[in-house]
Amino acid sequence: MILIIDDNEDVAQVTVELLKIYGYESTAVTTWRAAVAWMRRTRPSAVVLDVMMPEMTGLEMLSMIRRTPGVADVPVFLYTAGMEPRREEDAIALGANGLIHKGSDFECLIEKVRQAEHTPAN
Repeated sequence: MILIIDDNEDVAQVTVELLKIYGYESTAVTTWRAAVAWMRRTRPSAVVLDVMMPEMTGLEMLSMIRRTPGVADVPVFLYTAGMEPRREEDAIALGANGLIHKGSDFECLIEKVRQAEHTPAN
């Protein structure tokens, strides 16, 4: 089960529907609190995380995931409308498994999810 975390409910639902077309089961949440609650109940196979979130940024959420036992090794892909190169470096340093540009790079998301399925957990 892939967890989509995006404060824009429409974007989150479109992502869920597109993943479904490719045979992936996913669910969407729109707040970091809902994401934490969901991950306490279910270990996702991957996380697609919006960078620009209210209250807690995607980078802060990524850092929190990397420190959380039970989900620290889950592949996390940052989903963004655009990032400065320095922020991309920060994301990789924090443990992002990849960056995907919203709206223009959905096939990249599918490819990264496929790769994550075949990569053993650390």
